[in-house]
Order: sequence, then structure tokens, then C-alpha cells
Amino acid sequence: MGLKKSKENRNEVTAIAALVNFTEKEWMEVSLYFKLDGKGSHGVNNGVFQEIWRETLTPSLSDCWIRYVFYEGQDSFDKARFTYLFKGQTSLLSEYKTKAVYRVITNTAPKGAVKLISYERLAEYIFNIMVSYLRSLWHYRNHEFVNWLRKDATASTRTLKTVNKVLLEPLQKTVDNMGMVEIGTVEDFLRSSRVVSEMIDGLLEISYGTVDIATQPSLLPNVHPRMSTVMDVGEVLFLSSHLMKIWAQHWKLRFHNKGHGSNFTMLCEMISDVGPTIIVVKDTSGHVFGCCATDSWKPASFFYGDCRCFLFQLKPHLRYYPATTFNTNFQYHNQNQHMLPNGFGMGGRIGSWGFWLDGDFGKGLSAGYCSTFK
Repeated sequence: MGLKKSKENRNEVTAIAALVNFTEKEWMEVSLYFKLDGKGSHGVNNGVFQEIWRETLTPSLSDCWIRYVFYEGQDSFDKARFTYLFKGQTSLLSEYKTKAVYRVITNTAPKGAVKLISYERLAEYIFNIMVSYLRSLWHYRNHEFVNWLRKDATASTRTLKTVNKVLLEPLQKTVDNMGMVEIGTVEDFLRSSRVVSEMIDGLLEISYGTVDIATQPSLLPNVHPRMSTVMDVGEVLFLSSHLMKIWAQHWKLRFHNKGHGSNFTMLCEMISDVGPTIIVVKDTSGHVFGCCATDSWKPASFFYGDCRCFLFQLKPHLRYYPATTFNTNFQYHNQNQHMLPNGFGMGGRIGSWGFWLDGDFGKGLSAGYCSTFK
């Protein structure tokens, strides 16, 4: 009994140690990447870090991380802080991750109570994480990122600022009169925001040389070689943040009117019985909007789908319209009917849609409000 308990305790200590320390294999990879072997902490100055991170991190984020690693301007880096910068922020435990983010932003030691954090500083930090993540994907020619750029996608700073603001809306609503957010609220946010949390993890893995970023899957979906797009990379991240992870990984082009023609019958054939779909529409005014449908499209006189369906707008504004609990009128599709509308509809009710693509190809609507999506 005593031996068993002792073994369990040792396993627990080992598990905790793995959360806060590099394994031997990890340290070998990191040491090789930063050229630390044989030098010790006194042989590495901040110029080494500046050079390694110069092309991938924004100046603001690079300065933040270097200040943390070279505490109070010391000539040698602090190995414990260097380790915590990575291990703390990539922790699988949201509580540890949140506290690590706070301590890196505020340049404080990894100990003591943490209660509040400045919303403005947190928002700026996450924005720099996002920009640096995309810079890293480009620098190392990540195949998914490069493929999106080949499809006419852009990665504008303006859009990324908007995406950052929209992603952080749940936190912004909780800011107190002093501009502060409770750490527990940030923890809940990082737990629920897959894209932000994984972006932090991904950037640190790239920045510490623990992944082959050229082939490592990114947060951007893998796209079909023939696909073209009207979306910005930031808008793709915005959409991805509202999808189940499995749906966000691989997108296959089913229909594009430039390649398939303005043919409603062809559209029906290409997107029926293929599983979850995203429909993106650009209208004559340049507005870009659409829907995410969870069920395969099929002709029916009734609504189907589930509460994971949503509507969205990408241009001129980023907006996400999740399902309400008012009704279950998620998806509708019909064709070649005389008594029922022919087209693809989502939300509202028949004849008063939240989103509608008409069987008379090229016509449709997107309502500012409907009872099914808010």
C-alpha cells in the first residue's frame, strides 16, 4: 500500500515537473535552436534572441519576451524565466496559461496571487501574438498560409485589428471602471477561445524551434488547389474561431460560380450530401456574408440542421450570428417545386429568411435580424 502510494506521488511530481520544465529531449531541441550548448546563461546575450526573432515577432512582442527573459536588464538570460515563458503559456491547464500570460505581460515572477489584468495591455499582447503568428507562417513558408495567399487572400493589419477586437468582445464586456479584467474571466476566455489559445501555443512552438513550421498544420484550413477566395486571412481566422476544430482543418471547394458557372442545378449537385458546408457570398455592393450549415443539404419541405449553424458577415464588418433558442429553423433547401420556394435558406421562416440564395441564380438576401440567429 505504502509503495503504491509512493509510486503515485512520484508520478504526480513527474507530471507537474513536465508542466513547468523542459524534458531532456525538448531542452536539446531548444538549445540547438538558440545555440545554447556549452555556453551557459552567461554566454548568451539578448542580441541572440533579437536576431532569431527579428523576422517573425513584432518589435513590441520581441521586446516583451526579451525583457522577461533578461530580467531587469541582466547581461545573461534567466533560464527559469526562459523556460516559464514557453511552458507556462503553452500549458494545457487554462489557469497556468492565464497566469503565465499575465506574468509575461507585466514582467513579474512566476509566483504570488494574480487577480486583475489591464484589458488594454492584454488586447495589445494578443494582437501582437496574432500578427507574429502570421509573420512566422510566412517567414517559414508554411504551406497552408502560402496556399491562401496564392488564392488571392491578403493579410491586412486593419482586418487583423478588427478580428482581434471581435474575438476579445467577451472580455471587453467585463472591463471595470479602471480598465481591468478579472483573471478568472481571462481564464474562461482562453479555455473557450480555441483560436487564441492555439495561436499562443503555435507561436511559442515556432519561436522556440520545437516544430517544423513549413509542414506543421496551422490554424488556417488546408485549401483545395483550385480554390479562389474573396476572404482576407484574418477573416478566415475569424470564421475558424467559430467552427468545431475538425471542421476548421480541411476545406474543399465544392462550387465557385467563376469556375462552375451561374448554374443553380450545378450548385445543388455540388453541395448536396457532402456534410457541413460554408457558403460565402459577395454581392454587387462588395458586401461579403454567408452561412455555416451543419447538416448535408437535401431537398425537403421542412427545416433541419442544429444549433451549431450560424450566419456571418465579413465585409464591411465582421459579425457572427449564433443560433438562438427561439426556434429550430436552421436549414431549408428545395428545387424544382411549384408550391414551395426553391433555393437555400437559413433562419427565420419560409418567405422571411435570415439568409437566402434563390433558385433564380444570382438573387438572394441576408437579413439584419431573424428569430433563429441573433
